[in-house]
Amino acid sequence: MSHPLHFSFTTNKTFLQHTGIAIQSLLNSLPANNPATIWLLVRPETEPALDPLTSLFRQSSHQLKVCPLDPQRFSHLSPRGGFDLENYFRLLLPEITPPEVTRILHLDSDLLVIDNPSPLVEINLDNHFAAAVEDQRPPNLEQLHLNPHTPYFNTGVLLFNLPRFRSEEIGPKALRFALDNPDHVPAVDQDALNAILAHKFLPLSPKWNQMPFHLRKNPPPLLTANPVDIQAARQSPAIVHFAGGHKPWEYLTIHPHKQHYWKLLQNSPWKNYQPPKPTLRTRFRKLGRQLRQLS
Repeated sequence: MSHPLHFSFTTNKTFLQHTGIAIQSLLNSLPANNPATIWLLVRPETEPALDPLTSLFRQSSHQLKVCPLDPQRFSHLSPRGGFDLENYFRLLLPEITPPEVTRILHLDSDLLVIDNPSPLVEINLDNHFAAAVEDQRPPNLEQLHLNPHTPYFNTGVLLFNLPRFRSEEIGPKALRFALDNPDHVPAVDQDALNAILAHKFLPLSPKWNQMPFHLRKNPPPLLTANPVDIQAARQSPAIVHFAGGHKPWEYLTIHPHKQHYWKLLQNSPWKNYQPPKPTLRTRFRKLGRQLRQLS
């Protein structure tokens, strides 16, 4: 059975350019003969700034659906560590999508789609609530009620089994966990979903969410991926996720796919963007990083 292609992103005024580049990379990777719907979740005040992003769809067979959401629904939550309330918006996807939409692939804004993600949308989810790639194990596992033998998943690339999310009210349960445990969810909805969906994720190959830790000489051991899987993700990633402090638009970042971001930028509505000029101190910091990488 072939599933209609549905993808989602969240953004705000600060991240709009980066979301646009992520969406552009997705559009470039999708087959034109299989139109997709991209759901964009935003605050109402972000809508007037969306013109550059919506222009990506003017000559496209794919469709953009903008979904303004009231942030007051999340006003009782207090994201920290660089996260925003928008991170919680994806938990509303089972609610705002119609019943005939049975799966949707949510993508973070700090990633690039390298290869066609249609095969990922088509995978057999069996009875799993979602599919995702295992992440490094965070220090707050016990606070999330996870034992050392429970994989912890990254939700930057998250395939939703929407009927299961709806029937079990996973979104409201995750929001309730975040509300009841504000000091235990530094990774906001990702922590909450891992707590609620322990052992209910379908593990994906790391190639669908290559993260910076996969590129280390000695990446940490994982429960659901072996060194062969990680090596394949390093060499031929389908999706590159600049997770953590490794953003391609930042001068200090050293990443093999950094130039891919800038190449897409030069052929985008944001092509006139000029990054801040690095200070002498910043140049020395980057040189230090490069020397450490060679050692």
